Order: sequence, then structure tokens, then C-alpha cells
Amino acid sequence: MKKVLLDSNFLISCLKFKVDLEKIEELLNEKVKFLIPKPALNEVKSLAGSKKRDSKFAKVALHFINSKKIEVLEVEGSADDAILKLAEKDLIVATNDLSLRKKLKVRGIKTIYLRGRKKLGVE
Repeated sequence: MKKVLLDSNFLISCLKFKVDLEKIEELLNEKVKFLIPKPALNEVKSLAGSKKRDSKFAKVALHFINSKKIEVLEVEGSADDAILKLAEKDLIVATNDLSLRKKLKVRGIKTIYLRGRKKLGVE
């Protein structure tokens, strides 16, 4: 079973563009366990409570996190810092943040990202 660490921007983008997160299992040909760092969860909660355009997708993301019983990892710092602290070889990070993806690639960490608003890619 692969562990996939979710970033808030990836989660909200997938919901916004109607990309089924279960397709990650097909992409990796393996069952996955989703994880989310506490700072990324806090970003989703903050957006859900705002009047910004994507707040409705953030609310759906919170429902997804709760319904799938996604494990929340307690880490200090910003969401990106938390992801970099947690990133390890047996973990795949799901993010659309290009600078974060580059930092992870240098460390040899695989990333999953949304490309073309409809497909998932692995790098």
C-alpha cells in the first residue's frame, strides 16, 4: 500500500475539476492510504470558512477528508514546510505547486499532480 501525502491545492483542484481521487490507485496500480499534514488541513479549513471563489470546493474537501478518514499528521510550520519535513522515499506527494514539486524531485520524492485540468500525472 502506497502512502500519498495530500497538499491542499491538489485536493481542491481535483474537486474543482471533477477528477476522481480514486484514480490515483489506478495510476499507481496499487492501493493507497491518503495522509494530510495539519497545516494543509488548516489551509482547507480557512478557505472553507471564507467568501473566496473556491470556498465551496474547500467545504467538499473537508467532507472528503472526514468521510475517507484521512490521517492528519501533526507537523509545525507552513503546509509546504510540513510536506518537505514529511517527505520520504516511500511516500508520494500529491501537489500542484511547481516550486514544491521541484524541491521534492531534487530529493528523489515522487509527486502526483493535475495536468490539463483532467488528468493525473506522476513524476
